Amino acid sequence: MHNLHYKTVLAHETAKRPAFAITAELKYNETIDEQNKNICHALDALGLDDNLGIDINFSVSNTKPVY
Repeated sequence: MHNLHYKTVLAHETAKRPAFAITAELKYNETIDEQNKNICHALDALGLDDNLGIDINFSVSNTKPVY
């Protein structure tokens, strides 16, 4: 499996606003097609019918001070 991961901050945290970030991850697994053929295409029902996939995540985080 091969991964390419990219994350960037869209807005940094301030005293009144949390930080906003977006992440994109490209995944490539050259063996999914062969494994799927070996089990009579059972992975198609799960949406795993291709070697390539993209995940996109959006996150919000805020640091709370500890006293």
